[in-house]
Amino acid sequence: MKKACKISIESVRKFHLINQGPSLLPEDLEEAFEMAPEEEPIPEELAGPMPSDGKEEAERFQPVQKPSNSVLTSYGIFSKEDDGSFRITYEDSEITGLEGCLTTFCLSPSGMLILLRGGEVRTCMVFEESARHLCDYGAAQGAPSVVLHTHTMKGDLNEKGGTLFVDYSVEMCGTMTERNELSIRVEV
Repeated sequence: MKKACKISIESVRKFHLINQGPSLLPEDLEEAFEMAPEEEPIPEELAGPMPSDGKEEAERFQPVQKPSNSVLTSYGIFSKEDDGSFRITYEDSEITGLEGCLTTFCLSPSGMLILLRGGEVRTCMVFEESARHLCDYGAAQGAPSVVLHTHTMKGDLNEKGGTLFVDYSVEMCGTMTERNELSIRVEV
């Protein structure tokens, strides 16, 4: 069963970290090593972790207080597959910054939601309630690996359409960098 459908997707970024400090490029590292003094042994009293009052870390990682949201309405194909899974497929647009990409959400009978994106930006994201999955987040410059932790996932998809809701966080290098909500409505 494949049907034309209207898809409404609302994405709410509830929290993300800012001011994560400068990143060093390979040429910066070379320059830093050239400027480093000759190696000398570290005195015993200075070896080990340095004490911290926590203020510096608190200044680097401050949550953004105002959530930001975006809404996309598109038309695509909604289908129920032979294995009982539902698929929602649509072409992204310049509104999302992903013009020319084909996006597919696949909801398995076991409740796992997979987002696949093909085109210039390739993405594979896995959402499963109360689970964490290593995923390729996707970016034009390459696909960084992140961990997606799905806190809540609920929905009522059936042959006539329905809704999906996902509350998840994105972790990079062991640190939560974003907390998002994704709401999908399918009208057949």
